[in-house]
Amino acid sequence: MQIKLRPQDSKLLKKVRALKGNEWSTGQDAVVELRKLLLQLQNRRCVYCQSPIEADGIGYRELEHILPKGASRACKLPRGHSEDFDHRRSTFGYSDFSYEPLNLAISCADCNNSKGMFDSLINRKRKPIRYPAAKRFLWFHPHFHKYSEHITLNENFTFTKRTDGGDFVIRACKLNLVESLEKRFLARAVTNVVHADGLEHAVDTIAANIRGKIYGIEQGAKALIRRFNLNMVEAETVLQTKLTDSVDADIKVREDLRRMFRVVNARPPLKS
Repeated sequence: MQIKLRPQDSKLLKKVRALKGNEWSTGQDAVVELRKLLLQLQNRRCVYCQSPIEADGIGYRELEHILPKGASRACKLPRGHSEDFDHRRSTFGYSDFSYEPLNLAISCADCNNSKGMFDSLINRKRKPIRYPAAKRFLWFHPHFHKYSEHITLNENFTFTKRTDGGDFVIRACKLNLVESLEKRFLARAVTNVVHADGLEHAVDTIAANIRGKIYGIEQGAKALIRRFNLNMVEAETVLQTKLTDSVDADIKVREDLRRMFRVVNARPPLKS
């Protein structure tokens, strides 16, 4: 994914840029319109972790400033100009770019909170007059770079760096903390299973969400285990079989799936 603002968006971008100098507000009409446009251009996915933005509401998505719009609390020299990774959340900010569309993207609340005030400009000692070019950033910039060229999103929603720029994003947004990622994506799968009307409905829903890259097969299988009387091997097998099912699926695949459903449904339900 790469955000590509289009020629037909120029009027809106001009309106947003005209707000420069004002205190930041997400309630400005032009900002609301830009937020909706970015959601569309990003296919309703977080710019950092690529997880789906499930609703256009507070708690689901944030209008993210790639370069921090303001100074972090008690920022002082030399830390505010330091190139050390651990000092980059101490920043003097870039208020001139608060309403710069190239500095705005949609992120999920988790990535926004994890990134915080992280300052990704390579040289922080000189405040830029114009919005910096791609080469002046430490990391993958969603308006300038393709996500897949910098970060590999693995099957079970773990992240592997492909470049140093991708590594900075992974570390700054804490996408290297496998345990917390597992909890985040497992919670989505568990919610699907809890609201499902039986095993077949749960498997259908989870398989559709795995295909949609909402979570991975491992999280889907663990969610099934929490509600239904089956083990990890069975849960993964039933999901793998469902994922191979299609309009052109072999008759044997569908028979195998029905057989697995019968076996599990014949067992006593798990005690809640």
